[in-house]
Amino acid sequence: MAQYSFDRTRKDYAQRWDHMAIPASRLAQIDAMARKIIMHKGRYQAVAQDSGVPWAFIGVLHARESSCDFRGLLHNGERILGTGHKTRLVPKGRGPFTSWEEAARDALALKGFKPGAVVWSLARCLYEGERFNGFGYRMRGVPSAYLWSFSNQYSKGKYVADGKWSAAAVDRQIGIAPLMRRLMVLDPSISFDAPKAMDIGNVMVADGLSAAEIRSVQQRLRDLGYAETGMVDGIWGPRSMAGVAAFQATMQLPVTGRLDAHTAARLSTAGRRPVSVERAGLSARQLRQAGDEVARATAGARIAAMALGVPAVVIGVLDQIQDASSRLSGFAQLGDMPGWLMAVAVLAVAVTLYLLARSGENARLEAVRTGRDAGPA
Repeated sequence: MAQYSFDRTRKDYAQRWDHMAIPASRLAQIDAMARKIIMHKGRYQAVAQDSGVPWAFIGVLHARESSCDFRGLLHNGERILGTGHKTRLVPKGRGPFTSWEEAARDALALKGFKPGAVVWSLARCLYEGERFNGFGYRMRGVPSAYLWSFSNQYSKGKYVADGKWSAAAVDRQIGIAPLMRRLMVLDPSISFDAPKAMDIGNVMVADGLSAAEIRSVQQRLRDLGYAETGMVDGIWGPRSMAGVAAFQATMQLPVTGRLDAHTAARLSTAGRRPVSVERAGLSARQLRQAGDEVARATAGARIAAMALGVPAVVIGVLDQIQDASSRLSGFAQLGDMPGWLMAVAVLAVAVTLYLLARSGENARLEAVRTGRDAGPA
């Protein structure tokens, strides 16, 4: 329907998303369903590769249609897998299907989805979610329960059966929009919010983009392991173009360094960049030996924490608190504390510093191993 095209409706989706609030009483139920989606990530990814649809979006559709029950078709939730039967609900006559994945691919292909066909911005996900279910709510001037149920954007009105409307009925299922929001909280690697510039087609990203939108592209590239992108600073330059070019090369796309619509679509659904066995098995010691400043600094902090903690243990054991207090003259206000308590306090500080340094070292190592950061030159 032309009157419900994406160009005409995108602002409505964006505004409702910005004003959406989720009642605290609903959070536990929504989060439980979101965790189901995350748990089945692998199955959704298998369908995403063929359809070009983000795996998490497939997940929220499945949650809506059958509460993530893989006996229920993505089309409409019917449980006909392996029965030899075709669908009886809308869309009628689909199948028969022998696996959930086979049926899911059919449901998405029926809507015209294929790799590169859609640029999956946040607004686009909401639009395609409503289109997947139908624009019946919009025709009646009611926010779609399929999207907004369990949020402040929906109150009542529901199709209680195919083509049968009730203005008084209230939807009891979770809408896909609250699920999308909570998914992004529970798993920060999930993002439905591709930059708006991805909709502008075959132009340079720097043309008219805000710094926030550029940061979104840069962060996505880095999260996928394209360290060529450089810093996430909102400034589009040669490093950002190099990151796009590296991504295009990995995806076997034309290497231009430009974020055209096809590259943007692949960027929103791609997995992490493959890394070498050597990089994946890198140790903290090897990273330090290679001259990585962060790894060296965290190692130094761990040594300093140990230097602080070991004497504290010795001092506490030997009960030489007076000597220890004189050495800790900067903490004179603590001088009246019992010896054992002073030792415990110093040890607690040392352990905290050690754990923080170790956490920083592990984070740095993981970033280099995955390619998110290039590591030392």
